[in-house]
Amino acid sequence: MHKFVSILVMLTFSGGTGHLLLAQKTEAVSFFPEKPLLVTLSSPLLFKQESTLSRKPIPPGKAFLQSLLLPGWGEWNAGAKNHARAFWVSEGILGAALAGFQLYGAMKAKDYKAFAAIHAGALFKNKPKRFVTNISYYQDILEYNEYQRRLRRYDLTYPLTEENWWEWDSGASRKKFNQLRIQSETAYRNAVITLGVVFMNHVISGIDAIWTTRQHNKKLQTGVLPWKFETVFNTAEGKLWAIQIQRQF
Repeated sequence: MHKFVSILVMLTFSGGTGHLLLAQKTEAVSFFPEKPLLVTLSSPLLFKQESTLSRKPIPPGKAFLQSLLLPGWGEWNAGAKNHARAFWVSEGILGAALAGFQLYGAMKAKDYKAFAAIHAGALFKNKPKRFVTNISYYQDILEYNEYQRRLRRYDLTYPLTEENWWEWDSGASRKKFNQLRIQSETAYRNAVITLGVVFMNHVISGIDAIWTTRQHNKKLQTGVLPWKFETVFNTAEGKLWAIQIQRQF
């Protein structure tokens, strides 16, 4: 049988004078002739332990899904706050890295398109990625088409139109363009890798949530429960008010 330790702070009012009574009880009993109204307080500012650790068993599957959606969520509900904070920090760092790679890749792509427009007269509207690669290796469209014809790959040649035309003003400009292109593609590739790491962070957090939830449930089975806070007042007379603080051992 579980034992309870309850501490009640009681205020009684008689003739306009208030009296404070502090008593310690070993079990919860009724103090009023009329039925009292019990209100459980769960303010995180007043009772931090009540708001951060559930007194009920948590299904490990539910905790796994919570942390799979938001790393650290399941751990936090199970009371493993350090685990939760670690996953939140890692998620924040990975998210910032992902955004950084995406922005850097877009910035370099904008740079190489502007550079090619000035130094080669190239246009990139509705052009596939292959076009960007081709103009980085061939001095102009004529050289490219001639190379494809020698290999009898006529379907890969470009029509000699303004939209397809490019002609670099120097080999140095073409090499500079190629460097900008590689920087952009590398950044986008790193973003994809980072996205994979983000996914792994979610999965690892989900697995960790299962473990921490089982530890939490095991503590409940052994009787380790958080504090319980209640207010009690007489609904009939309204002259007696009390706060009950209870913990199960």
